[in-house]
Order: sequence, then C-alpha cells, then structure tokens
Amino acid sequence: MAAPGLPRLYKYLPSADVPDWPTGPCSANKPVGWWLSVEDAWERWSHAEQFRTERVRWRRQVTFTPDARVTMFATGTVEFAEFTDRYCRTSDPKLSESDPDWPRVAADMDVLVLSPWDLPRGSRPYRWDFNWDVPSGVVLNPRVAVFGPAEQRPVPDAATVERWAGG
Repeated sequence: MAAPGLPRLYKYLPSADVPDWPTGPCSANKPVGWWLSVEDAWERWSHAEQFRTERVRWRRQVTFTPDARVTMFATGTVEFAEFTDRYCRTSDPKLSESDPDWPRVAADMDVLVLSPWDLPRGSRPYRWDFNWDVPSGVVLNPRVAVFGPAEQRPVPDAATVERWAGG
C-alpha cells in the first residue's frame, strides 16, 4: 500500500527480478536512481509511443521505509518553482541554469515524485523536467525502497494501445 497522500508507484522491468541499483543516469539531465511510474503512466506511454515496450513486461509496486524523505509536487505549482529556484541555481560551471544539482537534491530527499506532471509547452526556457515523459518519480536512496512482488503485465491489444496513444 502506498503511503498516505502518495499514488501507487511502480518500477517497470523487463524481468521479474528486483533491479540492481543503476551505475549512471538513464538519460541526460536525469539523476541516478530507480525510476518509478505513477500508477500505469509509464506502461501506457511506452506502448502508445512503441518505446522500450520490452521494459514494461513486469512491474513491482514500490513503497518506502517509514524514515524515507519523500517529496511530491505537481508541475506548475509553487513547490515546483521553489525546487527549481533551490536546486537549479548553481555556481557549478558544469551545470546549466536549468539542470538540478542532483547530488544536492539527493542529500535533501530520498524520493522525488512529480505528479501530476504535464509536458512543458510554449516558448519558455528549457524546464528541468522536460524529459520525464509521464508522471513519475525517482528513488535517490536505494535504502528506502521496498519492492513488492513481481506482477507480469499483459500485452495490450491494438485498440487499447490506440486509445492510449489518443490521450
């Protein structure tokens, strides 16, 4: 069961195995950690976009230890702006102004969840969450994650995938 106030969070996987801690970020401008889907957002997006569908064959619900420092906010909120102001303003010449200093973030929180999440639109400057794709979260400290049992996911039929692709 998810902690009060948190949606169900899942780690999608290509096998039933509990994942190893990653050695690097999964893509540019993302922190090292276990990426979690809010509900079935990643599964739906993956099938609708025909992107890495082999990675959504299994899932495990992820909950957290009682001492986990979990932060959740939506895009476009005061909390999102405060996070951006705190972690994206840096004097580190290797980081752009729009990229969070992920080691600083990980020092302050164990899990970060963006939900609801909306794709950045318009002519605004690049937003640090641009490549998150769906409402999701990232475990920044492996010690706090508790993996539930593996659940094999059915392959959706074409009509379902088409519905997901249509929004």
